[in-house]
This record gives sequence, structure tokens and C-alpha cells, in this order.
Amino acid sequence: MKRHIGINSLIIIIIIVSSSLFLYLFYLNSNKDEVQKEGYFISEKTSISKEELKNSKIFFNYVDSIYEKEYDLYNNSLPEDSYSKLIYDAETIEDGYNLLKPDKTISIEGFDNVSISAICGGKLLAGFFGTNRDQLGNERQIGKLVYDIEKEEVLFTLLPDDCNYSVVRCALSENYIYWCEAIPYDSYLDDTWTIKGMDFQTRTPFTIFQTEDFKNTFAPNMGRCYKDSPYFYFNTEEEITKEYPDLEIQSVTNTAYGFDLLCYNPEEDSLLKKAEFNFIYNPYAYPYIAEENIYTVDYDGDNWYILGYHIPTETYTRYKINMNHKSEYVQGLKASSDYVVYQTNFSRYFLLDLHTLEVREISKSFFWYDIVKDNLFFSNHGYLYCYNISENIYYKLLEEKSPVGYIIICNDNMCAVSNNSNREIYLFYR
Repeated sequence: MKRHIGINSLIIIIIIVSSSLFLYLFYLNSNKDEVQKEGYFISEKTSISKEELKNSKIFFNYVDSIYEKEYDLYNNSLPEDSYSKLIYDAETIEDGYNLLKPDKTISIEGFDNVSISAICGGKLLAGFFGTNRDQLGNERQIGKLVYDIEKEEVLFTLLPDDCNYSVVRCALSENYIYWCEAIPYDSYLDDTWTIKGMDFQTRTPFTIFQTEDFKNTFAPNMGRCYKDSPYFYFNTEEEITKEYPDLEIQSVTNTAYGFDLLCYNPEEDSLLKKAEFNFIYNPYAYPYIAEENIYTVDYDGDNWYILGYHIPTETYTRYKINMNHKSEYVQGLKASSDYVVYQTNFSRYFLLDLHTLEVREISKSFFWYDIVKDNLFFSNHGYLYCYNISENIYYKLLEEKSPVGYIIICNDNMCAVSNNSNREIYLFYR
């Protein structure tokens, strides 16, 4: 008898939970307009094949005149205090820097303008300004250094022999470092770039590919590494001309960027194409790796999506996201195992919960940001903050203000922060 009562009770609980979930989803679906007014919406999650991504490749037609009109209307509609709210509808803890001080502070001597670039396998990759000059007196050559966190020492540096070249992009794995040598502050369109790699054991650099291997392409935008393989965008440009008879101008020509997601396998010395898709009008964006997933952006001609690529199974998932303006698009993103934070060209920041599919606008005030687990680290007006998503609170981390802002890189359950004005790097373990 007791067994029957227990089973019946379990069935009743399941029915109640299922009914509650159904009613909740029904409420959200029947009140989409109201949900949108509250600043959030529910995303649609769908699977998509590699072939579908390739066949649906459509460029986003961006028009400056439409953007200016829409942005002015949007900006004028904002409340006066919209910029003062760092995180919308979240609790603020004043003097919060006393609650979460850096777990470790690293001071790297002998280098100028040290700024963090990557974290992986107990190592930091940081940029610095070299002192080499050519005959014309050119300087500000950018190099990279690799720092061992446990040993607290610089392992080695990378600085091209030619003073005209710098290390402009890089990726770090547990056993390898990859970088791009090019002329800095350049469009990376001419014959100036080379992609290289190096094994930490042999420390012998090797060339993966370079400009002359391709035609009409940008230097690849390096993302992070999964195991020892770096993932990056290989992008081409294409001019698009579209007629606008209802506007004061008859036609508009813009440059759109088509992106391929590539993977380099150092063991096989092979370059593999994983996906082909659209991105935005941002030639400096890069794919973001969070654990076993790569997150990027896709556009099908009508809708914008956060595109997730699961590396072990080579499967793709799209999360549909809403845009309130025709000229608004996703400009970049960061992700953890549970969340994706993305920003648009209207300086709007959104948070996508990968489990509940809830999307809500969280800020218009970030200068630099990154995410680890459910902690969003960001800088604003020279100060550093942390927003705990699950607790919905944010607080200041450092009392001092940086005149040049903070650079934030998160990976391996750690966030590294540098302010580019001194040699110190702050580590926060999560």
C-alpha cells in the first residue's frame, strides 16, 4: 500500500511541475509583446546543418543613412539616466571592491605597456611595446610575451626582426602559441601578414600560411584554441550595391564580410574549414570558444542568430535574437558554458541564457567585458566591475581608476585584467 501511495505522489508531483512549466511557456508565448516591453524575450533554438549554413549565405545590406536616422531616434528615446545604470534592474553593492580583491597580482618588469591577450594552461600571453626602431625612427612595435603564472617568470618573447612588423593577433593553447605578423594599424589587406606557430617544447617557429597563399583576403582573426587547435575567421570582402528608390539617394554600395570558420591541426599540419556563414560589418571580430563550443553570429537575410558549433560532435545550433532596428546588427560576443553576452552597433548589450533561452537587455555602458561561469567582468568610465548573473548583483573590484580603461580576458575559470598604463596584471579566480 505504501509503495502505491509513493508512486501516486510522484506522479502527482510530475503532473504539477509539467503543468506549471506548460503554463509558464504558454504565458510567455501569449504575452510576447509585454515580455519585449520589459526588456527581454525568449529565443528560438534550432539545429542547422553545415550544408544549410553554406546554402543560406546572405550578406547584410548596411546603409549609413538608415543607421543615422534610426540611431538618432533610438538615442533620443532613451531616459536621461540610461547611461548611469551600469546593469539594468540589478542590485548594486557600494564599496564592493572590499568583497572581491584580486586573488593574485603580477608585476612584469622590463616591459612597456603590458596588456593581457590570452590565458591557457597556467600561462598568460600579454602584449608589450618593443623598443626597436628603423632608420626613419618608427617605433611602437608590438610584441608578445608568455608568462608562467606558477613560476612567476617570463618564459620567452615574440618580436619580429623587421621593425615595420608587429605581432597583431595571437592564440594560446597548453602546448602551442600561434600569432600573426603584420604591419600594425593597417587594414591587413596588402601583402603584409604571415600566420605562424610554435611548440613550447622545441620553441622552433613554423609558418602555417601567408598572404600569397590566398587572394583578396584579410589576415585571419584568431579566436581561442580548443586543445591545441586554434580556430579563426578567414574572411573575404564583397561589394554590395542595392537600389533605394524611396530614399534621397538612388543606390548605396557597401562592403560586407563573408566569414569561414577554420581550424588548424598542428599534428597533421592541416587547415580545415568548419563552416561558412555571414557575420557583421566588423572585420576585427573573432570566434569565441567556451569549453567545447564555438559561438559566433549568423544572418539569414531576415533574422540574426547566435550560432553555436559543438566541436566534438561537429553539430550546429542557432539561437534566434531580436533586433528592433533594420540597421542594427550584432557586433561581437563573449560566452561561458551557460550564457552568451552580445552587443550591437547601437551599443546595446544583451544576455542570452543558453538553458532557459531567455534574452534580456542588460546595459549600454560597457567599455570592455568578458565572462567566466556566471560572472561578467566589465569596465566602465575607467573602473572595473563584476556582475554575478545568478545573484543579479554587481560591485566594484578595484578602488583605483584607470585613465585608459581595463583590458579583460577570461578563460580556465580565471579572469586576467590589465590597464595598459603599468606592468601589473590582476588575476581573479572563479
